[in-house]
Amino acid sequence: MYNLSSPSRFLTPVPLGGGAYVALSESRRAGRGFSLSFIADGTDVALVGIPAAEPEAVLTAIRTAIPGAILTRIAILEWDDRLIDILNAYADVAPGATVVADHRVAVAVFADIPQRIFAIASENDTVAMPSGRVIGFLPSPFVFSPSALMAYDLASHTLFTNRLFEIAWDQPVPASLEEAIPAMVEYHRMYAPSSEFLRPVLTAVDKLDVAVAVTRTGMVFRHDEIRRLIARLSATEFFHAHRAAGKPSDVRSFSHKALATQVLFKLASVYGDAAVLETFDDSDIRPAQQTFEVAGEDDYRIWQRLFDVVYAKRGPAWLGVAEPLVDKLVTMYGVTRPSVYGSVVLAAERKATQVDQEKKELEDRVKQLEARLSETLDRLTRDPLSGTYNELFLRQYVAGFSERREEEFDPVLLYVGLDDVARLNRRYSKDAGDEAIKNLGYLLDRIRRPDDLVFRRGGPVYVVAIERGGLPAAQETLRRIREGTRDAEAFIEPLTVSAAVVRLAETSRDVILDRLAEKLLSIGDMRIRFALDGGPSAYVDENVRIESAKTARVLVVDDDPTALSLLAGLLKADNYEVVAAADGAAGLSAWKAKGFDFVVCERNVPKLDGFSLRQEVYAGPGSGPRLFVLLTYSKTRETVIRANLSEIDFVLEKPIAYEELAGLFRRNIRKAGPCR
Repeated sequence: MYNLSSPSRFLTPVPLGGGAYVALSESRRAGRGFSLSFIADGTDVALVGIPAAEPEAVLTAIRTAIPGAILTRIAILEWDDRLIDILNAYADVAPGATVVADHRVAVAVFADIPQRIFAIASENDTVAMPSGRVIGFLPSPFVFSPSALMAYDLASHTLFTNRLFEIAWDQPVPASLEEAIPAMVEYHRMYAPSSEFLRPVLTAVDKLDVAVAVTRTGMVFRHDEIRRLIARLSATEFFHAHRAAGKPSDVRSFSHKALATQVLFKLASVYGDAAVLETFDDSDIRPAQQTFEVAGEDDYRIWQRLFDVVYAKRGPAWLGVAEPLVDKLVTMYGVTRPSVYGSVVLAAERKATQVDQEKKELEDRVKQLEARLSETLDRLTRDPLSGTYNELFLRQYVAGFSERREEEFDPVLLYVGLDDVARLNRRYSKDAGDEAIKNLGYLLDRIRRPDDLVFRRGGPVYVVAIERGGLPAAQETLRRIREGTRDAEAFIEPLTVSAAVVRLAETSRDVILDRLAEKLLSIGDMRIRFALDGGPSAYVDENVRIESAKTARVLVVDDDPTALSLLAGLLKADNYEVVAAADGAAGLSAWKAKGFDFVVCERNVPKLDGFSLRQEVYAGPGSGPRLFVLLTYSKTRETVIRANLSEIDFVLEKPIAYEELAGLFRRNIRKAGPCR
């Protein structure tokens, strides 16, 4: 697998989607080569599996696709005797990389390599890239080594299968999936100990939402193909590989020692290698490490003795784990069923074990239901973009302050907003702006104290609820946030934040219980809008006089001077910042110069009508307005249908009732949060 002396080079990496790549080696055999697989997150790269090539060649290939790439993660998918040497070689080209490996591999190498190492002990273990992108790992024991892993990139839904779905190295690339399946089945029968080890791995893969799977030699399978492969391999029954029985599964002769090895593999997959080997420490059966081969004469006494020792040392639970495999071996080979399974004492103990197991299953079901309830509550209270608590939970949380007024309780709501997100949207894309907002949420969650809470308020604004320490604690938190924002590598460019604070002590004790949250949040919303308007890095508290914090920016386009002047005046009186334009072209110019939260446009304005203006403001880089409202003197069915097709938010018939338009704006701001 690993080869320090190999000068191999790679073809140009092929994108699999979502930042996942695979590159094939230039050297070929039977039309096939080995592959290089990696995940790119900006310039941060995770190498998934180590190809048979020098580290310099690997990094050169990666940088043909990702200029300036930095190797930050190295995922080891299986053990190799040369692994320590190769990791030391990688330390020269990627000194800051973290090695990720099965916990047994991690224990074996950590003292001999300079890199940090992260051990994978279960299928719930994940590793994050510097930006927070998550890579999951699936232990796949004995497919085809005890410490084998597969990697799953949650962002691109790409599964790096290692040897799963592979075919023999010396076979040519199949022309079709139908041609690949027989070769794949034969390969798995040859190298996996039995279908008992293969099937749980396939089940784990089936639970994932896999869009693409890539093997260690670079074979790529898409979603529908993966489903067919799982079904076909799951239906394959075999109980001996070359490491055990040494014959194809349709040959009925057998070795008692080889079948005993199969049982030991099964027990090791559940209880671990060390526990299995320890079971036989003081017995006349001595399985070999790694291979579990049993020494001595090959006769039925070894087979029977194996189960006697397991029962004496580990009890009926271990026998229960092995029993399904034993039944299949008895059926397929005619080997004698171990006598311990017929014991009356065992039957009683197994009954007790079954009761315990049923109790455990019931407890597990209760835990699953509790987990589902917790997940449902999370969905109801968490913001989907950032994972922080949402506005609904914020209102409930703040409303609870009133019950604690009699205590020495001085909570502070610290509002934090990214400055000039609209510029990010226009310069890069709306996705870039959303990513910056999301990364700010991650930063706040990392910086906050354990008993502080972070909420998403809407737009680029978060609220950090600080119950202890009052205003000094809020100001210290803000200092750390600004340092973190300035120094964080997760942002597309250096960014700043503006902030505002509001304290419970600012509100009168006479405020009605159910109005307290609305009062505090309205003060905070007004202050953060004022801070963002006056930014960058502005700070507003109760000592700052706010003369005219604008509610939102509105572009009004109408060729009727009277209607244009009247609507603009009403909006300004309602504290909106308004720009008026007499035709569509002027409106588009104003949009490109500044960007607006809301656009109100007459359908038939000259130069660029309302439908065309809507198309243009959404066609450029960045995001469009929160709402686009079309005004028309003739709100016909055809007009409404065309507006729906153009994704216009609302159609209002002229002469409009101003209160209807103002209500649309207020509801949007209340639901989505402050506009800047």
